[in-house]
Amino acid sequence: MIKKIIIMFFLALNLMAYGEFEDSFGPLLKVGITKFQNSKIYLKAYNGDFIISADNENFIVREGEIAIFYTSKGKLAYGDYAYNKIRITRLLPNVLLGLSKNNSSFSKYRGDFELKIVNSKIMPINNIYAEEYLYSVVPSEIGNSFPDEAIKAQSVAARSYLYYNLGTSKYSYCDLLDNVNSQMYLGYDRESSNINRLVNETFNEVLVYDGKPIEALFHSTSGGKTASNEDVWPSGKPIPYLRGVDDTGNGTISPRENWVLEVTKSELNNIAGFIIKDINILETGNDRVKYIELIGTSKKKKYTGEELRRALGVNRLNSTMFTIEEKENSFIFTGSGFGHGLGMPQYSAYTMAESGKNYKEILLYYYSGVKLIKY
Repeated sequence: MIKKIIIMFFLALNLMAYGEFEDSFGPLLKVGITKFQNSKIYLKAYNGDFIISADNENFIVREGEIAIFYTSKGKLAYGDYAYNKIRITRLLPNVLLGLSKNNSSFSKYRGDFELKIVNSKIMPINNIYAEEYLYSVVPSEIGNSFPDEAIKAQSVAARSYLYYNLGTSKYSYCDLLDNVNSQMYLGYDRESSNINRLVNETFNEVLVYDGKPIEALFHSTSGGKTASNEDVWPSGKPIPYLRGVDDTGNGTISPRENWVLEVTKSELNNIAGFIIKDINILETGNDRVKYIELIGTSKKKKYTGEELRRALGVNRLNSTMFTIEEKENSFIFTGSGFGHGLGMPQYSAYTMAESGKNYKEILLYYYSGVKLIKY
């Protein structure tokens, strides 16, 4: 009985602390950590202790101790028992929780966790406030070496994209995922004090169109011109704020400003499912390939430029801004830029910041007709 009272006391302290943080750190998110989705996971705390709430039972786990969770007949197991629900709650807000698949390499996270069974494996769901989530997302997406104004532009774009995704979430068990299906989120280990400061300097700032947070897409390198959304996804309706803009002279420091890729005909044969004789670019928009056709002797297949990128690998065919030249046993793709080309190019934000532009000027250049507000 005494142990139960102590646990409830610490939980109450934790909830009181959360109440203080809520206004300062934005809404509480549920982020699915796909990186650690597994049939068995290990969890330990740094800087303090945590409580495991398993159905109607509570267990205190001290700092340094490791809790092991595994699947058992479709349920969540801890110790010798299986449960329907498991929640992990830190006793104090400064405690960090570490996750591992192998009990040797742990990644640290802010916030608390719920455990869910998703596709027969344990999915850790990180309960974390929006602004703390951005502390990790921003460096996960842009790194640590960009100028301050470029990082602030990335912070606002990431926050806008976050709130847009919250309004269109398609997951039943969480709001967001920790990968490119939402935004890259690598936890506390990815944070830096400088980027946390820059995120704080844009606190709650969001880009809106008609009063709603925008789908603030961003990419690495424009290649001299950004795209309109229908240039990348031809079946979609034009989005007013995702219009292509002239980006000449910006982002030229990117290592993928210009590139060449050689693709063998046999690889294209495997993609198409027949022997390729020729490739024909059918339609372009803002110098990007909208539709392309792989042509055989008696067959042909039509792809969007992005579909071909995914088939060849988006880190090989860097963008859809390319021309094609045939060789004896291959095709040479000569192109510019890296990424889908929509919204803000990160390397262009870099050079604009270096030339004296502030983050607001950068954002309003790449997202057409938007407003920057406190949301």
